[in-house]
Amino acid sequence: MTRKRLSRPSHQQKRDLFSFLLKEKPDNFLQVASEEWLGNQAGVLIAAGFDTTAVTATAASYYLARRPEKMKRLQRELQEKFSDASEMNGTTVHQLPYLSACIEETMRIMPPLTFGLPRESPGAEVDGNFVPKGTVVSTSGWSITRRPDYFFEPEEFHPERWLPASHDYFDPLFCNDLKEASQPFSLGPRVCLGINLAYTELKLLLARLAYEYTWELVNDTRFDWDRERKFQALWVLPDLRVRYTRTT
Repeated sequence: MTRKRLSRPSHQQKRDLFSFLLKEKPDNFLQVASEEWLGNQAGVLIAAGFDTTAVTATAASYYLARRPEKMKRLQRELQEKFSDASEMNGTTVHQLPYLSACIEETMRIMPPLTFGLPRESPGAEVDGNFVPKGTVVSTSGWSITRRPDYFFEPEEFHPERWLPASHDYFDPLFCNDLKEASQPFSLGPRVCLGINLAYTELKLLLARLAYEYTWELVNDTRFDWDRERKFQALWVLPDLRVRYTRTT
């Protein structure tokens, strides 16, 4: 794939992500193995930019199907905001607090990555333990966001925990949640570069689906989502079968 892409003239009008990579290629690009370099970048883009978003969209679909009352709240918000699906775009979908809450809650209860991103300790004390300089450490988002001392009912899907106190669906049961504990895109100078793109993609997809359809699980009694999904380098999800019914 990379060899074929490199052979394509750079002046072609049709652009892709590789167009920008080649434009910003390193100064020693001709001296390094260009195919290997581009292949490595492609691997990162596919793993970080496709699978994580797809997993989150799948998980959100599952949790909304399991909690139809949450689905109805999302659909009500969409119906009040839009008179037609064509009005949805990268700007308007960011004006939907309950949709945002559904996505945040999905990424809290099921972080897009199965592992913590590594960091090198500068030599510091963490939670009463000294971590020597040069030690590679990471933090499991899965473990943190399921701690009851950070989130009320951490195993349950409650988008309401992410709503402001002024929202009609705000629930004071969640007012003591430590929302900063959920960092699905990491934080600091190495925060995910695709965070804004991911949010836009997820909001456009889920908004369009929930506006035009209601869905239910077909194999609801045949599998256990929490037990059958697997940790590997990326998520391996169970076979999720969904029946969509058009609402409009």
